Amino acid sequence: MRATLIGHATWLLETEAGAVLTDPVLSDPFEDDTVVSCPRREVHLEHLPPLAAIFLSHRHLDHFHLPSLERLDRRVPVFCPDDALLLRGLRAVGFTDCRLLHAFEPVQLGPLRLLPTPSSSPTFVEYGLVFEDHSGRLFNQVDTPLSRATIERLHALSGRPDVHLAAYATQDFGLFEARRQDTAGIYARNLDVAEAVGARCVVPAAAGFRFADDVGWLNAHLFPIAEARFAADLRKRPTRPQVECLLPGDTLELTAARVTVHRQQAPYVSLVANDAALLTYAPDSPVPELTDLNEPEHPADYLAQFIDGFMETGLSAFLADAVPANEAVVSRYVAANASYQVEVVFPDHTRRWAWQFDAAAHAVRRADDLARPDITKSIAASTLVDLVSGHRSCFYARTRSRRSSEGLDLRDLLSHFVLLWKLTHRGERGRLEYYGLLSTAERAA
Repeated sequence: MRATLIGHATWLLETEAGAVLTDPVLSDPFEDDTVVSCPRREVHLEHLPPLAAIFLSHRHLDHFHLPSLERLDRRVPVFCPDDALLLRGLRAVGFTDCRLLHAFEPVQLGPLRLLPTPSSSPTFVEYGLVFEDHSGRLFNQVDTPLSRATIERLHALSGRPDVHLAAYATQDFGLFEARRQDTAGIYARNLDVAEAVGARCVVPAAAGFRFADDVGWLNAHLFPIAEARFAADLRKRPTRPQVECLLPGDTLELTAARVTVHRQQAPYVSLVANDAALLTYAPDSPVPELTDLNEPEHPADYLAQFIDGFMETGLSAFLADAVPANEAVVSRYVAANASYQVEVVFPDHTRRWAWQFDAAAHAVRRADDLARPDITKSIAASTLVDLVSGHRSCFYARTRSRRSSEGLDLRDLLSHFVLLWKLTHRGERGRLEYYGLLSTAERAA
């Protein structure tokens, strides 16, 4: 078996059953145009061998990239979770042979055995996958947190892998919701998991991207662990595994005797530049002031009218009705006596709307003169317009917004309402727009 890194979580596995492509992201930028591969690479699709299968781990846009899938042969079988949104996206671009994975239920693809391993995350369904043929076993963990019970079951059903493509990055995406994650704790668990899985060769994997252009400042805040640090710390563990850091275009070769690395020999991907230094962690670096560049060039009067209508007859009306109706998310704000403010940043001015929730009166009132709201959501005006109208997804919107909190861990009301509004007014298409799961043809329609 040979495994070539194409970039981020995209690997080409050359197995006894043929070539298998994992989480194909074949062009930049991706994740709704907010990120690019890091290190930079170029994919030469014309040199990609015929595929025997595609594996999709989950529906996040850095793993489930519809523009890349649209460039592949739709007759190829796709192994994936039983996720309605993911399956709907696959069928929209023409894939019909979708083979559902289930935790610890092995699947045979000719001489290749596939064993799905579950994530301990309760948010959505995602899988890691063991690839096993006569040359050995490769475990692709992808983004899945692993429990001790999962690792024990993996060992019982498949044994210890020869290669573990290990989750190592403690990406601090809590920053988007004003919640810093326990990055030290997550990092320690990642090291513990890599040691417990017990592969003879470990590769830090599935974290090969950076934020680009006007949101590049995020890189200093979101990536606290470099793969070289993970490799160095894992080598100090008592098991002292072989640890290899790969660049796009590098290949692992598995044999019964050893795991060998071949550098930059794959014809279908080439390294453009190793720009990983752009991910240097500097959490004290400045956070730029939120501005609205209005890249779609919406007319000023259109922005003003759209935002005013959405906030006044939309969010304000929703909150007034949601409090007496005991709507689940809003009820938490009532119980906490919380105050909430939305700050919409236009190209030349800022407008604010605020509400005070009252548990004793079981009510909410407008309070636009709040000096220090408990939670403030700031968002660029053009971004909010594009999110509501379906031109941009929540992945794009999170990079053009800010959230601050005075110690309350509550779900953001604006984001919650936008999704509810889209479901009410645009149905299933609204949900797909929100999560960025429309095909190219559907976006154009």
